Amino acid sequence: MHDFSTFIALSCPVRHYAWGERRHGSVVPLIAELTGEATDDATPWAELWLGAHPSASALAKTPAGDIPLHDLASAFPNEVLGTGRQSTELPFLLKILCCEKSLSLQSHPDRCHAARLHAAYPERYPDPNPKPEIIIAISPFRAMIGFRPPLAAIADICRRTALAPWRDQWQTSPSLRQLCETMLTIPAPAIPALLDNLAAEINADPAPTSADILCADLMRQHPHDRGALFAYLLHRLLLQPGEALYIPPNTPHAYLHGQGIEGMASSDNVIRAGLTPKLIDHDALFETLDFNAHEPLSLPPSGDLPGYRCYQPPTPEFQIETMTGTPLNLTTQPPGPSLFLVLNGAAALVAPGRPKQRAPRGSAWLAPAALKAGRIQPLTPDTTVVLARQRQSALSSPAT
Repeated sequence: MHDFSTFIALSCPVRHYAWGERRHGSVVPLIAELTGEATDDATPWAELWLGAHPSASALAKTPAGDIPLHDLASAFPNEVLGTGRQSTELPFLLKILCCEKSLSLQSHPDRCHAARLHAAYPERYPDPNPKPEIIIAISPFRAMIGFRPPLAAIADICRRTALAPWRDQWQTSPSLRQLCETMLTIPAPAIPALLDNLAAEINADPAPTSADILCADLMRQHPHDRGALFAYLLHRLLLQPGEALYIPPNTPHAYLHGQGIEGMASSDNVIRAGLTPKLIDHDALFETLDFNAHEPLSLPPSGDLPGYRCYQPPTPEFQIETMTGTPLNLTTQPPGPSLFLVLNGAAALVAPGRPKQRAPRGSAWLAPAALKAGRIQPLTPDTTVVLARQRQSALSSPAT
């Protein structure tokens, strides 16, 4: 028999993508530290998933044994998710993401496009859900996201002799869509020489632009991949710890380096545009991308209490809260499930009439909807808890 009157411990899967953090001497990747798993210098630690997506569902540790959270929510939707829901799926996903190299240049489809792509190509697009997401920096975090104004991109491209095969395709001042189309239609056999010449030209320039510097870095990481040229088209930014960025659907982006907390709708749909050996879906890319110039959407947190921050993106599926040295009293919160991870320190988990549970660093938990009262109590001043749940229109104070 399952017990939904208390917190449920989770065992969460790790993704070892090639761009993840590796051990360097005594410096261990963050995700390996959190999971307590041994590692070597060769293994990349890229993502820790807390959620119920079928691609990598967490395991719920129950008296009946370990059960995929996806299956538990499907079998007991009222207890796990709450009453009155039209779906038996947890609507959000929480990740710890750590990259030493850039991820693929990618975007995520909105709801309409996700449903169509999933129906047509379920092997490529595994669910019908959109994937709006946020990234909250744990360490200084570099990314490129969203199109720059076309005139700024054109000016940087026109400085480079090596980019003549791209530039010579323009009849007039091109739009952002035309900049992408002409870059992606340069014949594949011409790309290695073009990029080699560009790298040499940038290296010989005593005053390269920031786009040049990023492009050169991407060419070193991804030899002869034309996706490096997106460095001339997209905004570049650096997030400091605690700063957050919202990535709407249909927005081109690539995370470049750093450790972060990702919150998103529960989806694994990725449309790739470059910087990867995986499939690049040009048709889906040009059908879905937002080819308008936008400034990156920073997401300042709210929260009046010391140590408490709430990041609420303009989408209904999720919000992310971080608490350092601050308790969370569930009796003050609207109903619904929560997922949380102890990022630092340790916490005591208190449910009415149940034994107190200790949550050490790296432990992940589900607070099911049926747990209508309870408390996450930090045991040290530096205890940090990261929590995800469905976005609320109004929040009560997290502590009493």
